[in-house]
Amino acid sequence: MPIEPGNLSLGVLAGGLIGAFASHYLTKSRSSEDRKISDFNKAAAEFRCAFTDEQRLVAESTTETDFEKIFNEAYIRHFNALIRLQAYLRENDRIEIEKIWKEHCIDYFSGAEDNGFGPPKDINESIRFMHYEHKQGIEKRDGELHITEEHGVAFKRAKQLATDNLDKILSFAKFK
Repeated sequence: MPIEPGNLSLGVLAGGLIGAFASHYLTKSRSSEDRKISDFNKAAAEFRCAFTDEQRLVAESTTETDFEKIFNEAYIRHFNALIRLQAYLRENDRIEIEKIWKEHCIDYFSGAEDNGFGPPKDINESIRFMHYEHKQGIEKRDGELHITEEHGVAFKRAKQLATDNLDKILSFAKFK
């Protein structure tokens, strides 16, 4: 028997409308999720780019490399990138990246004012990356500088620490 417009049941009509709404909702929800992922990936790419020069300089470093100088010169760029990325992170990840940032960038000491990330800039610069210092073990003999075994060990430690800290920081910017 053919279905005539007057014979359509209320159930068929309701089912069709529910199906249409469900389809629309799922499509809209997926589109929103895709946009969030795309926005995060863009922010993550920008964050990673902010650190590429320093990653290269650390990887290519020699015993003469001044890690403190490298990171102090990049501090504002890195800090700004961190602030931008945090807008795309979950609360747990924001807390965790701040902890890791403070391992990379020593920005606190006894009696320092707390402004979220440490003491004032003028005080901070002198101590911010002191844990990457590796100058001990350089001695002057016969008017020339000589690098001792102690300096080689200190350099390897500082380079490994810098590499590890950069890897930890950048782990928050993996593409989804």
